[in-house]
Amino acid sequence: MTRVLWDTSVVLHWLRDEPNFRPGIEKALSRFGEGRSFYVSTVTTLELLVWAAPEGRAESTYAFIAEHFAPLDFTQACAVETARLVAVARARNPDGDVDAHDALRCHRDASIIATASSHQLDVLFTAAEDAFAPFASHVSCRIVAPASIRS
Repeated sequence: MTRVLWDTSVVLHWLRDEPNFRPGIEKALSRFGEGRSFYVSTVTTLELLVWAAPEGRAESTYAFIAEHFAPLDFTQACAVETARLVAVARARNPDGDVDAHDALRCHRDASIIATASSHQLDVLFTAAEDAFAPFASHVSCRIVAPASIRS
């Protein structure tokens, strides 16, 4: 069974039914088909609900998440793994030349991939593969983008 954590970016593209991402998402649904388990981190749930609330879509967004995904809690082990991954990212940029927005995004992305790693999932499915690239060689899950999926 392939256990797949869907990143916020891909869930948002699916939720919005964005034409550019539809083929990759449909391939993922097919490829990971039988015996698959789809998950989202509670970090993704948080991000999606924060973005949906001003548009009055929090309830429908939560219903979409609940229909398609099993939630994975952000646990103490996830927090420790996030700290390890952020340290890896900082080591790649020793000058610390990162603005507050980029630092926050790094922490969110590290939290999501740390959830996949801590829960020993097979795949992180994301449309933001560049954001996760600094962590790729430091976790056991594969990072897969919609465009990289072949039928």
